[in-house]
Amino acid sequence: MVILTLEASTSSAKAMLYDSIKGPLVTKIVPYDREINNIATQDCDDICHTVLAVGRDVASGYDVKAIALCGTWHSLVVCDRGMRPVTRTYSWAYGDSAREAAKIRKDRNLALDLYHRTGCMTHSTYGLYTLLHLKNTGMELRDKFFASQSGYIFYTMTGERIESPSTMSGSGLLNVYQKDYDNMILSMLGVEVGQFGRLATYRDTFPLLKTVADRLGVKEGTPVIPAYPDGAMNQVGAGALDKGIMTLSVGTSAAMRLTVESPMIPEKPSLWCYVGVDSWVLGAATSGACSCVDWFRHNMLNHAISFKTLERRAVNMESTPVFLPFIFGERCPGWQEERLGGFFDISPRHSYASMYRGLLEGICFNLLQCYQALLAVAGEPAQIKLSGGIVNSRFWMQMLADILMRRIEVSRFEQASSLGTVALALFACGELTDISDFRVDSYRTIAPHDGSARIYAEKYDRYLNWYNRTGCDAGAEEGSA
Repeated sequence: MVILTLEASTSSAKAMLYDSIKGPLVTKIVPYDREINNIATQDCDDICHTVLAVGRDVASGYDVKAIALCGTWHSLVVCDRGMRPVTRTYSWAYGDSAREAAKIRKDRNLALDLYHRTGCMTHSTYGLYTLLHLKNTGMELRDKFFASQSGYIFYTMTGERIESPSTMSGSGLLNVYQKDYDNMILSMLGVEVGQFGRLATYRDTFPLLKTVADRLGVKEGTPVIPAYPDGAMNQVGAGALDKGIMTLSVGTSAAMRLTVESPMIPEKPSLWCYVGVDSWVLGAATSGACSCVDWFRHNMLNHAISFKTLERRAVNMESTPVFLPFIFGERCPGWQEERLGGFFDISPRHSYASMYRGLLEGICFNLLQCYQALLAVAGEPAQIKLSGGIVNSRFWMQMLADILMRRIEVSRFEQASSLGTVALALFACGELTDISDFRVDSYRTIAPHDGSARIYAEKYDRYLNWYNRTGCDAGAEEGSA
């Protein structure tokens, strides 16, 4: 049985063709057109077109039995009542709504109420604050429809306005306990539940429209599974639905997650807790990961030096500046959109190579902050499974293991979220009786080097010194390392 998965990530369209006997047959990734799509906002129809085009490239000539969709946990597009986009897609990196989030944070009781209803921090990451911003800047919301980017793709493919509870739990609009839109929050926005996609799960499928079937080169009526977010799919693909297994994905942004049996929301806001597939996911996330690497190579080096050369020249552990990876603002642990990033303690001896190493270390130190915050609430995990673009760099993975001082299991399949999406399609086709039965047991282990502990501990102290000295007042009470 052949399954097609389609994923709209923050920076690229992905498609995987999977055979239930042979495993992954082909995977293709196509970056979005950077002329019209950036990290913060994107052209909704262009993203949809790119996803379908890459799907056709891998599916043509195969008898596809089901299609499963995946997207990011945080995206929002505003459409008219004919489902034609009237805005760009706003991603987790859209920062213009920071003012709305900061205003609500000043009302501590309201901020806590929203956090404990939704599991979402009071932060511009979430669609709730994008909608508040649009409303406050003059947009009439009452005559609009709203969708996630992946929900819009699903609508294009099926003609149905459908969202999964998991995707919408990353919007700040869903009650994390009820797994349904929160009436108080909708009232605050002045909108109605019918303006959002109807909630459905992977147990529901919808037939593919003929027009899209022709574009993909597959059969009309092929069942399509509602879109789920990459973070939830990562848990499935990594075999991390069991307690005590942490997934850590480092791509454009980075996140670490634990599956929990019921909502686990700290009394003091620090971590997020979203609806997963059949349970919930507790976690921490950062905005600055490969996004910072791309920023450095593009803005500082003009892509003139390869990653291989950078890593070969960045071997000196001793001499590196401090880098705070908040070029795109801060999520965990401080949740301060206004926080700025950059290099500190730069001296004449530092080269572009030492700055590059410092940049990678700074990203890892921010992940260490997240890791420590998660441990304080949920305890130490038995396993850590790593995925994302970082798996292309043994150099960076070793650094991460050394800084966390943990053994890390690395899948030989970079696209764990696509594999998790496969499980949903296999269930829909009757090939799985439970998605937890899906396993891809092919991991290698990265062990920490004990000799690096002292050096990285000293560097982390320097990082924390600059982190604490450069914080801003807005949101400072809500986050803690």
